[in-house]
Amino acid sequence: MNLTQPNLAPPSPEKGCPTTPIIPAITFLLGIVAAYLVFRQQISAIEGWARNDLERWKLECTSDIRKDSVNRSRSTLKGRISGQMAPLLPEFPFSSADARFIGNPIDFVVFDGYTLVKDEKGDTISVVLVEVKKGKGRLTREEGLIKKAVCAEREGTKADGDRNERVKIF
Repeated sequence: MNLTQPNLAPPSPEKGCPTTPIIPAITFLLGIVAAYLVFRQQISAIEGWARNDLERWKLECTSDIRKDSVNRSRSTLKGRISGQMAPLLPEFPFSSADARFIGNPIDFVVFDGYTLVKDEKGDTISVVLVEVKKGKGRLTREEGLIKKAVCAEREGTKADGDRNERVKIF
């Protein structure tokens, strides 16, 4: 029997053994791939939950959204109809014969006193812009700008070559 001591020295590179820096690099790359796959799986799960929540929300809220849309449409139509009928109502402060329906951007132009002048019972006419609102109705942005222009008695400008001439809008 031969009792010799085992060789505990590390293998030398010239004998064809793999070098140690390759193993950590491969391990690092495998770790990155594994982390990417786990991350992708989590993102897919979150996307699935979001899709399910969206579909559930659509099913729960679609009928409410449609009802709200129909109610708003009815309200708009009622407003338009009542706007056209306003001169016929007893609360309308002007003579219905003096009112001219325009519809957009304002409901009426009232030539207050026109009928009296026409019948030779008056001698003044005032022009009034009327927007009929009911309930919680508010002026639109455009209607508000028209009101502001009328209240300020704003004059328009007409460009004429190099100079501006003031032209009264009436």
